[in-house]
Amino acid sequence: MNAYSINLIRDDQIAQAKALMSSCFEAKLASIFYLHPESTLVVTYFDRVVAGINLDVYRVNKQVKMGYIGWLYTDEKHRGKALAGLLLTEAMAFLEKQGCTEISACVEGDNPASFKQLANRGFSILGLWQQLRRFGFGTPVVYRHASRFFDMGYFLWHKSLIGDTGKEAAVGAKALVLTLVGNTLLFLFSLMGWNLLGLSGFHPFPLSNLQHPVLLLATPSLFLLGRTLAMLIWAKIKKREVVYRSWDTAWIAAILLSLGLGLPFPVPGNLYVKGIGWKLKEETPLLAMMAILGQVAVAALCLVVPKGVPLLFGLCLVTLDTLFFFYPFCGFNASRVKRWGKKPFAISVVVLLAVLLSVLVY
Repeated sequence: MNAYSINLIRDDQIAQAKALMSSCFEAKLASIFYLHPESTLVVTYFDRVVAGINLDVYRVNKQVKMGYIGWLYTDEKHRGKALAGLLLTEAMAFLEKQGCTEISACVEGDNPASFKQLANRGFSILGLWQQLRRFGFGTPVVYRHASRFFDMGYFLWHKSLIGDTGKEAAVGAKALVLTLVGNTLLFLFSLMGWNLLGLSGFHPFPLSNLQHPVLLLATPSLFLLGRTLAMLIWAKIKKREVVYRSWDTAWIAAILLSLGLGLPFPVPGNLYVKGIGWKLKEETPLLAMMAILGQVAVAALCLVVPKGVPLLFGLCLVTLDTLFFFYPFCGFNASRVKRWGKKPFAISVVVLLAVLLSVLVY
């Protein structure tokens, strides 16, 4: 590595590492930064910190000792020198020496630069049911250490160090069906007013006419399938392979809002570019156009569904897909459109305003 060296961080280097983190990540993420000196590795260049990886070692339960790969950052002037890969290799060796039985990391679904490194080292995505089976009552412990109770569109990449890898998360049609079932069940509670406020006699959102309950229950599937199909068609037109992935932690917000307030919060999952050999910069136009067409499909359906909770579900979805581009909602399509530029984002906002105006008028 010539003048580069990798070592456990020293006390006098902590301030440098924190300053480098602040320069590499968005300011809004500062609230979830962490740095444990006993498990943070840094790359130095003539004794100056130019890259780092912040690790966390903790016990999930009696069987699992977890090594978590958290923040990985490199000085802009020193990128392109494979420092991230070297840090990951050193980090895995370090965590194994600490007696960890498993290693995990949390990566946003549109971040191939990060998950490619993990996939090449034997990591795979662990879905919600796999997490619950593997960690049991220790699952909240995993979420707490990874700051991921509400990070929508982020996936838990996992690797076992004792050979028991378990099953990878479901994808495609199976994952989509599970998502539709989950959204429908929570929608039923909102539709019937079965929530804490509703049971106390106060309904914050107008309940629907239940003359056709079966048709009303199909509302979440109608919106989610319309959104997904519109996105898929564009991917097919552009001859890109995509795969549907369901989300995990978004269900926490959906359960709290549905059972607490009666708000039907959608958990749509999303279509992602298939594989690990792609670059976000090159695929940004594809993903953004898919996002806009998905938004248009949801907006159109908002004009034909019954008012009340069914319409509210659609309006929540189109609003999240238009305006919620920031953490922890990065998995929604708004982030894809925002990434493409100001003009596409403005068009997306106009679509949202048009459907809101149409709903108010008619």
